[in-house]
Parts: sequence; C-alpha cells; structure tokens
Amino acid sequence: ATAVLFFLVLLFTRSRSGLLGFAVADVLFWAFLYLSAKEKKKIIIPLVAIHALFAIIVFFNGVYVDQIDHWVTLTAWKNRITHVAAPAPKTEITPSDTLLESGGTESGTIRKYVWQAAVIAWRANTKNMLVGTGTETFAFAFYQYRPQGHNVTSEWDFLYNKAHNEYLNYLATTGLFGLGTYLLLIGSFIFWYVKFLISNFQFSIKISNFKFQIGKTSEHDGNLLIISAALFSGWLSILVTNFFGFSVVIMQLFLFLFPAFILALTARTSYRTISLAALKKQETIIRWIVAAATVAAIVMLYRYWQADTLYSTGYRLARANQFAQAEGFDTKAIARNPGEPMYHDELATTLGSLSLAAIDAKNATLAASLAKQSLAESDTALRTSPNNVNFWKTRTKLYYTFSTFDPQLNQAAIQALEMAQTLSPNDPKILYNLAILYGRGGDNTKAVQLLIKAKALKPDYRDAYFGLYVFYTEMKEPDAARAELQYYLDHVDPNDKDFQSRLAQ
Repeated sequence: ATAVLFFLVLLFTRSRSGLLGFAVADVLFWAFLYLSAKEKKKIIIPLVAIHALFAIIVFFNGVYVDQIDHWVTLTAWKNRITHVAAPAPKTEITPSDTLLESGGTESGTIRKYVWQAAVIAWRANTKNMLVGTGTETFAFAFYQYRPQGHNVTSEWDFLYNKAHNEYLNYLATTGLFGLGTYLLLIGSFIFWYVKFLISNFQFSIKISNFKFQIGKTSEHDGNLLIISAALFSGWLSILVTNFFGFSVVIMQLFLFLFPAFILALTARTSYRTISLAALKKQETIIRWIVAAATVAAIVMLYRYWQADTLYSTGYRLARANQFAQAEGFDTKAIARNPGEPMYHDELATTLGSLSLAAIDAKNATLAASLAKQSLAESDTALRTSPNNVNFWKTRTKLYYTFSTFDPQLNQAAIQALEMAQTLSPNDPKILYNLAILYGRGGDNTKAVQLLIKAKALKPDYRDAYFGLYVFYTEMKEPDAARAELQYYLDHVDPNDKDFQSRLAQ
C-alpha cells in the first residue's frame, strides 16, 4: 500500500525526471533482490503484484508523458479504437500563435536553452572554466549568457536561478574544480559500493544455462545488504533526477545521508568506550560554550526569519499601493538584516513611490528628501550586488520617476539601463525601454536603432513593432510605420485587431 501511495504521489508531480529516476532505482533494486535471493519464488510474487498495481494505475491514470500515455492508457486505446485523433500539444510559439493560444513552451525546449546558457557561461573565459562564475550565481550568469533562442519561448522574460541540471550548474558556477570534486565524491562512493558487493558475494556462472548463483555469508548480513541495496538504488535515482533538475534542500541531504547510512550498516568495526574522567574539569566550560553558540545561532536564524517576514509584508503592501505602511516594514527588515541588498532595493522603490506621491501633493521639499533617500538605498543595494540586473532596472525606474521634475535625470536613467544591458545583452525588453528613454530625450533615430535590435533578438516582440510604428510616425515616415504593422500581421499575429485598425486608417 505504501509503495502504491508513493507511486501515485510521484505521478501527480508530473516530473519526468522523477519518473526516470524511479525506473532506474526500481530495476536495480529488484534485480539485486532477485539475484541475491535463495528462493526466487518468494521474490517473484511481490515483484509481480506490486508492478501489476503500478501497471493498473498507469493504464487508468497515465504518467503525463505523451509518448508513453499514447500507448499504455485506456483513453489512448479508446481513441485508437474509435479512430479519434488525440490533439497534439503545442510546444513552441509559432508565427501565427499568440502567447495565450500557445500555452507554455515544452519544458525540454526551455531546458535546452538554460543548459546552453550554462555551457556558454562556463566557456566564457579561463577563470570561469576553472572555478566558475561563483557559488550560487547562475541567475547572474543566465542574464549575461542566455542564448538568443530563449527569446522565442513563452517564458522569454523568466529568470532561472539554477541551470536545471545539477552537474551543469556546478560546471557554470564552480568550474572544473567544483564539478570535478562533486563527480569525484559520487564516483568514489559508487566504486566503493561495487567493490563492497564483489567482496561480500561469491558469483559463480553456469555457462550452460546462463544463471547466476549468489551465496550470502548469513541471513543477517543478507538483510543488511538488501537494505543497503535499497538505499543505493534510491541514491542513484537522485543522481538521475539531478541531471534534469536541481537539488532542493532535502534531496541534497539525502545525497550525503544515504551513503552515510550504507557505510554505517555495512561497517564491521568494533567500538570501545573512552572514559572522559580526565575532562571533568573542562566539561562545564565546554557545555557553556556549546550552549552559548547554540543560542547565538538560534537568535541569528530568528532575526533572518523575522527580516524575511517583514520584507514579505512590505512587498505585499507596496504592490497594494500602501507605500507608507510598506516603508515601515522595509525599514524594520533592514534593521534586522542590513546586509541583504534585496531589502534596500525594495525600500528604494517604496521611497520612490512616496516621492512621486509627494509631488502630486505639491510638497516639493518632502519629495526631494524622499528621492534622495530612495537613491541612497539604491546605492547601498548596488554596492552590495553591482552585477544584479534587477537592481539596475530599479535604478532606471527611479531616475525615470524623478525626471518628471528634473528632466536631466532622463540621461541618468539611460546610463543605468545601459549598465543593465551590458549585464544582460540578449534581453530585448531592456533595448525596448532604452529606446523609450532615448525617444523621450528627443533622439528618435537612436530609439529606432535600438528597437530594430530588439526585434532581431525577439522576432515576435509586439512592443518593438508598435514602438517602431510610433517613432516612424513621429519622424514623418508613414510608409516605414505601416510596413512594421504589416510585417507583424503577416508573420506574427494576423488577428491583432489594434494593428489592423491602425493599418486601415
């Protein structure tokens, strides 16, 4: 019953990597169990019973993998018998599809681009090849090295904190040194376990009937070996799922705990008790030191948790336009964890909104004070994390907001966004916003150049086409303006009513 329940849970996750990892672990474990059993019939009965239940579940429910469900599910066979063709799922945005019509890009396609970004980041320079871009910096690396092809997916403006492949993630962020160490750990344990099996089992092969006979030293040892085989099979499934995803905290713990369990189960070492009578004088001091360190750690973790909670509350209030209340929560979060740049960036945004509200209320003095505080918070965030693209985008928004009462800040906004563009060169949205800023400053020619680049990076980028239409119209080039609308209707979305009406004018 437990196995069936866990199998259902796995199916409902719709994780193809998890299903593959389960298949590998399942085959290895039952193969080991069958070969190690003295009475094979006792293994065949539960083996057939459990897998028969799995097959029934798959037959009625499916595994949510079209290539498999097409052949093994009841629905698929009904459709085949009645000659009803199952609708093919859309995976890519085609020129005639809008985002809402296309659904989402198939996960395998997205993984391809994310994996490409990891390899490109690793190969960028000698330093990256040796030690990577830095621990837990894949988000920054993806911004800088993401492939242009990712722009044609429905998730084109998503950020990926991990490479969705644990091995490529290590390669990109820690280089050959980090990945080599990781693979050495894995390979060493696999080598040890295989060597352990060989040393504990005597294999004899009968050439005539190709059957393996395996003898065990004792029933107790055999049971321990079976448990260790179950743990080892489960451990290998983690290695499989890590190839198509990344480790969450609990799986990373299992990656190290399972080998530890196996080593503990199979150890043949005798232990002896060591008297600590000689340490009685130092025992009280040691206890106080451990207690003090434990309390300090708990207090520190509590402050981090409290800071995150305050930040989250402030974030929600700011999105509800309750900026005055949000400021208080952001300030408290910073007081508890002043080294977190995200808190400073959020407070900068909130203070910027309050400054704009003060302008609307005709309170220039308060507006100037809030604007100064906002930029100071942005400075702090950028000093801590100067390669964070989102922080430079925040800086751009602040300058853009404050330029309503100081037009010279429009150029500062351009400079901030150009820094973001340097850190994320294949982001068409940055080029689009740069074009808007240049157009606001009166440089329509530069704006057009940037929009053409944005369109080249993302051929189905509607905003770029519309921006070109607007700027060409302002530059008194109606034919070029109409050509942009017509091209979009012919090659991207022929059903765009707004473009159709503008073209008909």
